[in-house]
Amino acid sequence: MGKPFNKELLFLDKTYKWANKVPIDLSKNEIEKFKSLPTFAVGSGGSFSACHMFSILQQSRGGFSKPITPLELHYSREAIRNTNIVFLSASGRNSDILFAYKTAIQQDVQNILGICMKRNTKLSLLSSKYSISKILEFDSPAGKDGFLATNSLIAYFTILSRIFGYQPEIAMLGDYEPLGARIKKFIDQLVTDFTITVLYAGWTQPVAIDIESKFTEAGLGNILVSDYRNFGHGRHNWFDKKKKQSAVVALITPDEEELAQKTLSLLPEYIPKLILSSSYSLSTASLDLLAQSFFLIDSIGEKLGIDPGRPGVPSYGSKLYNLRYESMLNVNKSFKENNIILRKCGRNSIEEMDKSERKFWMDNLNKFRKKINSARFGCIVLDYDGTLSTDDERKSLLSPEIINALNSFLSKGFVVGIVSGRGKSIRNNLQECFDKKYWKNVVIGYYNGGIIASLEDTSQPDISGKPGQTLEALAVLFSKQFFLKKRFTFTLRPLQLTVEKNDIDNWQWLRNFIKEKVEIHRYSDIQLLESSHSIDIILRPQVSKLNILQHCLNICERKGLATNIVCIGDKGRYPGNDYELLATEYSLSVDEVSSDPDTCWNLSELGYKGKLSCLTYLNSAKFTESHFTLSL
Repeated sequence: MGKPFNKELLFLDKTYKWANKVPIDLSKNEIEKFKSLPTFAVGSGGSFSACHMFSILQQSRGGFSKPITPLELHYSREAIRNTNIVFLSASGRNSDILFAYKTAIQQDVQNILGICMKRNTKLSLLSSKYSISKILEFDSPAGKDGFLATNSLIAYFTILSRIFGYQPEIAMLGDYEPLGARIKKFIDQLVTDFTITVLYAGWTQPVAIDIESKFTEAGLGNILVSDYRNFGHGRHNWFDKKKKQSAVVALITPDEEELAQKTLSLLPEYIPKLILSSSYSLSTASLDLLAQSFFLIDSIGEKLGIDPGRPGVPSYGSKLYNLRYESMLNVNKSFKENNIILRKCGRNSIEEMDKSERKFWMDNLNKFRKKINSARFGCIVLDYDGTLSTDDERKSLLSPEIINALNSFLSKGFVVGIVSGRGKSIRNNLQECFDKKYWKNVVIGYYNGGIIASLEDTSQPDISGKPGQTLEALAVLFSKQFFLKKRFTFTLRPLQLTVEKNDIDNWQWLRNFIKEKVEIHRYSDIQLLESSHSIDIILRPQVSKLNILQHCLNICERKGLATNIVCIGDKGRYPGNDYELLATEYSLSVDEVSSDPDTCWNLSELGYKGKLSCLTYLNSAKFTESHFTLSL
């Protein structure tokens, strides 16, 4: 089993150069999702070292992340609802990572990212079922690792660095000829049953974690791990009590060099010491030291007569690795119902609630579900961006699945309303999507409902009028800020001023800046609405997504259809741009919900958001001649 470890080391530089150039299919918006929320990085064995690397990278960019094993994720399940989860698994197939993925789905986490060093994995197959999940798969030129993670870790450290905006630059990874003599000298000083304390700080932590993992997994020796200062809080006494069996490996970058050298100088001279140092900084130092540590592992293995790449696995070891333990753990099976309630009430756990609170929310859920499933509808009104389409589809037509689902309503004579913060581009897209004979039954709410017209009306949206005075004043105010003009797009129209998210890194600051300016000037005739990609400042009371409802109702009455209207959107929580639309009696969210127990529930399947959630609602419709019903 495995490969000769020293042969794997010959591929390190090739793997690094490949990983430093391979395309990474992640947009800035997708990366931003993982900087804006706490993230758990999940992995086992060697991939757990990559989880530590991910966490340090995220924290270096101002986010919060914690490395965690699959079993730890299970026991942290009450804490992960409002977090992101990253799964790192070279093969994407072990039972632990698949169990952890199911746990994340069951807890209705916000976003999931999987990264594998192989294509068409079991993890990828599982991920493809859910809209909250994305998988990155790569084909490493080094192929599958041996018993220990080697080239896959080099690839992980490099690719993760690039995801977070770092570009490692090392002339040749693995060119460590002078290191060999120092490692040999260090190993010659070790006695039988040695214990090595690995000291680290900052960017060297993932390397320290990996050294411990490899020594233990290959049976090479005992490893203790500590940062330089925690070592000073009593851990140094190990050397006093275990003098002959102790040694130190110090991981050093320029950031902690002075601290490291001072710490080492205070230790007794008889303690064998090996310094693995890098002249690089940040994530490049981590990558450099990781490769150096592999040569230490290889040399120790050679000394002990153990090949770390194929150390031999006892029969019970294989049984432990393949243990299917999901059924052995106590898991609450009421995943969907509990999470529908938790989406609504803002709690992290059903167990937090007393009986009366649980009953209140369950009664309201049942009441809403009964109401929306028994109602007869003649029209469906939908938000566009984030509901019918994803961020990646903003400049393209609706997907065939969405078009087919909406055609089911139109072909049977029902009314479809679509409302958006956008203008003419929506009309052009929808005319491409639907047969011309249906256009009269499609009602468009342009600019958040400021202009209402049928799809067949090519004269709309007419934006030739003069912008409102307050909107003009704000446009002038923002145009004076050179910083804003360079990083964001401001579009002024008669009823709306739109601010689009070009500069993701400064988006949170801009949101606060705009809100503060509006509040300070006490404008009473405008309102701020937020979508996933923009802020729309609209004139009140002229502009409202509710304006579309009366137009749709009039068509239903003329056609003799049922007059109830079901509304679907993604931003039901104020100041989301669907909050008014989803405050109506029959409303469903594909993402954020309001706090109102009577309406705006998200009845989506776990792991579904946005378009996929919307499709679930649309495909649940049952049609008669004069009305349709939903079955949710």
